[in-house]
Parts: sequence; C-alpha cells; structure tokens
Amino acid sequence: TPAKRPTNSVLDAAKILAAFTVPRRPWQDGLEDVLEILLAETE
Repeated sequence: TPAKRPTNSVLDAAKILAAFTVPRRPWQDGLEDVLEILLAETE
C-alpha cells in the first residue's frame, strides 16, 4: 500500500531559520541563478 502523506506537506523552515539565522530568498531567485549557470556552460 502507498505510504500515507499529510494533506499539506509544505516544508516548515521555522526551526532551521531559528537555529541558523540563515536568510531565505524566493525560490525563483535561486532558479534564475541555476539557469544562468547552465546557460553559460552551454555557450
């Protein structure tokens, strides 16, 4: 049988942020950085 999953399985980063005080940035910014790197590698 498939594993039961919670209805809302969004990652809660509150504990990580409290422990390490690492600033979070929007995922879109990270995606843009990765795409720029990949595009630069193909040129």
